[in-house]
Amino acid sequence: MKVLNFKEGSMRGLIDQLQELVGGNYHKQLFTVNSKYLKCKIRYFQLHPGLEVSTNSYTFDEDTKIVFKGDKESQRYLCFRFSYTGDLVKSKISEQPELSPSGGMIAYDTTVSTEIFIKKGFHYQWVGVRIKKDIVDNEEHLFKEFLGDFFSNDEGQEWLIYDNIPLETHVLLKDTFAIDETKPNLVINPLLVAKASEMLSIFYDRILSRKHKITSKNLHSEDFEQLMKVKDYILSSLDYVPTLQELAEMYGYSISKLRRDFQQVFGTSVIKFHLNYRLEKAKILLASEANNIQNISRMCGFKSSSKFSFYFKKKYGITPKEVAKRYQSNLL
Repeated sequence: MKVLNFKEGSMRGLIDQLQELVGGNYHKQLFTVNSKYLKCKIRYFQLHPGLEVSTNSYTFDEDTKIVFKGDKESQRYLCFRFSYTGDLVKSKISEQPELSPSGGMIAYDTTVSTEIFIKKGFHYQWVGVRIKKDIVDNEEHLFKEFLGDFFSNDEGQEWLIYDNIPLETHVLLKDTFAIDETKPNLVINPLLVAKASEMLSIFYDRILSRKHKITSKNLHSEDFEQLMKVKDYILSSLDYVPTLQELAEMYGYSISKLRRDFQQVFGTSVIKFHLNYRLEKAKILLASEANNIQNISRMCGFKSSSKFSFYFKKKYGITPKEVAKRYQSNLL
């Protein structure tokens, strides 16, 4: 597997590092690479110095791991990443389609290291938002109202928050990557900012509605890296969810620490996280594919459509059939 290493910081800085590694051209907010190894397109827009929005599309000719190395020395950024078509891969265990473990919505501080795994030939896309810490501090009256208190002012505190991609964000991502690129940037940029702002709003709404509130931000980068591996393993099968004891033994945790740290980052228990993940995927499939409910319930790891319908209505207050009817008419 090929590994690309980047030092965290601004999006423009990451683009410059990518250009040094693989070449490519940057022209009028668009960076492109068209080589045998990599097909890449990044649209980059700086709304304000230190406030960046980007769309990112990658297809590699071999399995690749992208490592974003946390940086404690340089200026810190608040980062958001919303993954789109990194979403339809095969489960390692069940061989059923599922949302990619590398997908989801993630917010983190650039002192934290993160990784993305991209399979050979797979088209992986995400929307990114990066905000410099100086802006949050100096324009506190504006940004604390807009962004809340996720970004700690205490030096040395690292943090990361993760959630699954809901249907509403999936639709926004689909619309974002369908923007007509023949239009001038004066048309594209406001659309990009508007879509990204809606994604942020949905993400914040979900975080604020969590039963498990964020009580501290004192985990270390190693903890976050391990938790992302735990998350990937949990999501590697739609049919089976490992126990806390299994995960603790596999990844070197005590059960109590794993339970506490997992709830801090993911906002729920392992079992509930796995269930919510399958329900989110099912909702997206119901809204985007002409498929019957029984097939979708099976694809998402439910042993019976009745059990699937029970959990679905309990979470969303609406039946799978009603969701399918509401959205399928738009596909015709």
